Parts: sequence; C-alpha cells; structure tokens
Amino acid sequence: PLWSKVEQRVHEHPALKTWPNLIVEDCRPLQKRLQEGHYFYTDIYKEGIVLYDSGRVELEPPRKLDAEERKAKAEKDFNFWFKSANGFMKQYRFALEQGELAIAAFELHQATERFYNTVLLVHTGYKAKQHGIEKLAKQVASHDPRFLPVFPKVTQQDKARFELLKKAYIDSRYDENYAITRADLEWLGERIDRLKALVEQSCRERIAGFSEEFGEL
Repeated sequence: PLWSKVEQRVHEHPALKTWPNLIVEDCRPLQKRLQEGHYFYTDIYKEGIVLYDSGRVELEPPRKLDAEERKAKAEKDFNFWFKSANGFMKQYRFALEQGELAIAAFELHQATERFYNTVLLVHTGYKAKQHGIEKLAKQVASHDPRFLPVFPKVTQQDKARFELLKKAYIDSRYDENYAITRADLEWLGERIDRLKALVEQSCRERIAGFSEEFGEL
C-alpha cells in the first residue's frame, strides 16, 4: 500500500533522529470527527502544519466539546475497552490452563493492545489503527511516562519475551514454528497485570481531571 511505502521512506530518512508515527485518515471520517469535537483532531486542525494542499477539500472548523462531554466520552471509551481487554485476559488464563500456549500468547497480545488503546482513547479520544504493541507503548508513554517500565528490556530474556508477544498477533495463529513456553507466558501475564493496574489508575485520574475542568466552567 502507498502509505506503507511512505512510512518506510520516512523511517529510513537519515535526517530524522526521532521515529515519527504516521496516521492516515480519509477526508469524510476526518470531517465527522471534527464535527463531533474529537480533541485529538481539533488539536491537529488548530496546530498542525500543512505540508501539501490539493485544494479539493476544505475542512469545516471543529466543534469544541465541553469538559462534561469529554468526560462522558472518556468514561464510555474506558468502560468498553477496559472490559474488552479484561475479557482477553480471562481467555489467556483459560488457554494457559488447557496447555494451548500459542492461543494464550495471542490472547495476551489482544489484551495488551486493548489496554493501550484504552489509555489513548481516554487521554486523546483517538484509537490507533494498528496492532503493533511497541508503537502503541510509545504513544501511551508519551501521555503518561509511568508506562515506560511496564515491559523491561534489561536482559536478553526480557527482550526475547517481548518479541514473542509482538509476534503473537500473526505468528501464534499462522506460523507452525512459533514457540513460547509456559514460563514466558506467565512472565508476560504478570507484566500485563501490571499494565492493567496502570491503565485503570491513569484513566481514572484523567477522567477525574475532566470533572475538575467542568467544575471550573
């Protein structure tokens, strides 16, 4: 796809020292989100720098959500995605008990992805259109640095286990050579339990912040 090639070119550019994340949106969904007052897109509308304009599309000014509306949306997103992530954690534990290690790895990956997206939705109103948990981890840590040490990469074993989790989205389902041990899964499960606790703490603090903003209006 075109945007995959663009992303590759950007990441390979020798002048870039920080790895940027590319977000691709169609015009119609973007217009809709601006009218719904999604503040992630509103910030881009107000502060973004236009690199190229074809002149064929004119964006409507965004509608600004008040603190009460932002709080309501954040609570709705938190309740749905946090519950979804917990569901995959339950399925991980069942698969582990049954000795289905590859399936357990996939469930852990899905739980991790959903926990990270919970944070992004509550903090920014945006859910990333990707399954790469390393990129999601970086995006989340940019909003709350407490997430940085969730998956330590001090030892080679730490790094190898995180790689197994990253690969689980595809390889655990389609690669017959994908191999992960019970010890690997239990270690990863403990890290994701820690992630879960941080997600709840971070999101509840952010939602409480909306309440304080509403009280000041």
